Amino acid sequence: MKVNRVMLVACLLFPPLALADGPVTHETGSREEASEQVSLAAYILQAIAHLSPRTEAENQLQACVSKVTSLAPGGGDAYGQSRSYSQDMPLSVLMQQGLAVAAANSQAANECQKRLTDLPIRFTSQNAQATVGRNGRVLDPVLRKDISSAAGRTLLCARALSTVSKEVASRLDAAPPMSQQDAIQTAGQVIADNLHVATQEAFNLAPGELNGALEVMIKGNNAGASRPYQPVTPGSYFYPGAVAGEDERGKGQVFGATVSSVAAAQSTIGSLIVGGVYAYQTLPDALGFTLDYEGGNLRVTRDGLPFYDGNTIDGEQAKVSMGGSAQYTADAALPGGAARDAALKAMGVCALAINNVAGQMAPKLLRPTHLPAPDSAFAQGELRHTRIAEAFEEAKADLAGNVEQDLSGGGLKWKIGRYQFGRDTNRGAGGVTVTLAGATLFDDQHVNGRTFTVNASTSTGATSNYSGE
Repeated sequence: MKVNRVMLVACLLFPPLALADGPVTHETGSREEASEQVSLAAYILQAIAHLSPRTEAENQLQACVSKVTSLAPGGGDAYGQSRSYSQDMPLSVLMQQGLAVAAANSQAANECQKRLTDLPIRFTSQNAQATVGRNGRVLDPVLRKDISSAAGRTLLCARALSTVSKEVASRLDAAPPMSQQDAIQTAGQVIADNLHVATQEAFNLAPGELNGALEVMIKGNNAGASRPYQPVTPGSYFYPGAVAGEDERGKGQVFGATVSSVAAAQSTIGSLIVGGVYAYQTLPDALGFTLDYEGGNLRVTRDGLPFYDGNTIDGEQAKVSMGGSAQYTADAALPGGAARDAALKAMGVCALAINNVAGQMAPKLLRPTHLPAPDSAFAQGELRHTRIAEAFEEAKADLAGNVEQDLSGGGLKWKIGRYQFGRDTNRGAGGVTVTLAGATLFDDQHVNGRTFTVNASTSTGATSNYSGE
């Protein structure tokens, strides 16, 4: 009996189960298959992310991937995610911090920063004492005027800062800040530019504030810095709280060697304050303003309503909203808005450069039936054959203009020259979207304004087939 040679070879190469009745197909090696259909733009972004940089331009290109894919909350791809943040800051707190920034460049801001933070009115000598009437009013007429003037300067600064807060709020509404630091820098600049004029206007409305017209009343035990008055002793000076009664030396009435209990009772002295004024309030001035300080807290009211305190400024409890992306980074060496503009321009340059590189690669990547993995030698080779350095030069030339920001609606958008940048909120795209003349030019789905879908495989290798019976 003759043995079929083909069958003999099959028996030697394959297990018995392969010898089923009918036609069979045998394979060796690995099959190259398309694992998924992906956009060409996304494929190129992944190829760039896998690049092992050999030149400065290649290193810059790879660094661009995270910048253009990590812009939106929850967006990006496998190589970058970002989180959005949103927070509110009381405008009164912002103005205080902005005032500290402005103090370095403005004499008016420097003066008011001290007045609104160093609130106790201290005597020249820490152990100095002053008599206080039973109604809480300092009896020494000279000292009383000094205390009144010091409190008046604090009140004028609170009013002036409240006036400037309107301009700060308007500026931040027009260009919402992305961080507290941005907001503080903006507030500081506005304060430095406008506080001197605002202080002068406040003074013109109430010039007596600096001349002792403000009635200052000591509160309680003066925050622990007072003690109950002891009966007057022989030879002590008594200030009854009025000019009448002062002697020729201008020191007030002098008690004789014998002090009667009646004299002590009629002295009207309620207490002695020591070292300074640490808890006080003022009677309403001509404009209805009162100032109240105790326990480190300053409160200004107008006609009985809150006007300035830790949560209120200019009579309102306004807040400033800030938002952005946690992965949104800027050059810390640049101040405030300049850092943000530089970072926005850097993202724009990255987007245009990647679009340029992708446009160079597209004709070659669309030829194969299946594309190998983005980290394959083929994809990396095609990437390195592109003119990367020239792509960056062209992008920078195209974006040589100023950055125009638009943060309305909570989404990050900006424009440089004829290009608009942002993210496509309708589609939910996670990274930078570039539009030109109203049409999408580049994002994770577009290359040069066109969309391409390719079959990308995750496996490579040769496939050998044999069919027989």
